[in-house]
Amino acid sequence: MVTLPVTFGTQDNYRTKSTIFEVASFETSYHAILGRPARVKFMAIPNHTYLLLKMTAPNRVLSIRGDIQTSHSCETENVNITSAIEKTRNQALVTQAAKDPPRRTSS
Repeated sequence: MVTLPVTFGTQDNYRTKSTIFEVASFETSYHAILGRPARVKFMAIPNHTYLLLKMTAPNRVLSIRGDIQTSHSCETENVNITSAIEKTRNQALVTQAAKDPPRRTSS
């Protein structure tokens, strides 16, 4: 686990909170995932359909927007990379199996 400061907004209107992240050892297309505890801390409301996150700030409501095309292309790239890695692993298993034929057991 690691605690990092997270800031949303601009220089004149922003929110910063220290947020605890769990470090996970697995492949993903995301750099960080803000779960319920982080959203509660920021009092943020997500709208997944529009890739929008809204939260209060000192001067006005902050609206953080995602880019659907960029999200889609990143996810597609991640799927392609994962498929290539899986094919490579499967080929290695087939090669290893071909080198080591099954042993016969006598009854």
